Amino acid sequence: MLDFSKDDMYKICQGSNHLWVEDPTNNSMQYARNRIRASLRCLSTEGLQLH
Repeated sequence: MLDFSKDDMYKICQGSNHLWVEDPTNNSMQYARNRIRASLRCLSTEGLQLH
């Protein structure tokens, strides 16, 4: 599934009559995964990328 974007996954769900559910914890900085994700976005805008 990592080969698909969020938009692609949403469209796949719509096309197959599956309900799309947003996990509200994905927006909380309480969790390390979200803090890391936000940091990576900041680095990316500065032209730095992890491989």
